[in-house]
Amino acid sequence: TAGFSRLLEARTLEELHDMLSTHATPYWESHYTFGCPSHKNAKALTAGSLNLIAINTVVPLLYAYGQTHGNDKYCERALQFLEPIKAENNYITRQWAECGIKVDNASDSQALIQLKKEYCDRKYCLHCRFGYEFLKRKNTSE
Repeated sequence: TAGFSRLLEARTLEELHDMLSTHATPYWESHYTFGCPSHKNAKALTAGSLNLIAINTVVPLLYAYGQTHGNDKYCERALQFLEPIKAENNYITRQWAECGIKVDNASDSQALIQLKKEYCDRKYCLHCRFGYEFLKRKNTSE
């Protein structure tokens, strides 16, 4: 619980990165696979990897904790961690960008990924504001 308590206390993305930063043990500094020595190289998580851990693990966990305990400060902090993180660049966010939807940060990209999962993948276009507007425009242009 000491680690989880530290997670709850983290106020900034930098504090979160410091908490999540780790390095390989000396054995793995000189190995990529078991029993096969390689050139010694310090290995650590990159800022991008730390951001992905924050996006996909810390933020959902912190938000769920806030929801479960009725404490909005943890929910708000979880969402605040997403704001300084650059938007994800993946197939889904590129599709949204092609449709003219601007993606500024990880908060935006996570929202658009969720919209795709809940509406596009289920073909609930008429229940989605984006899908409804798209279909409406398409019908009026014919």
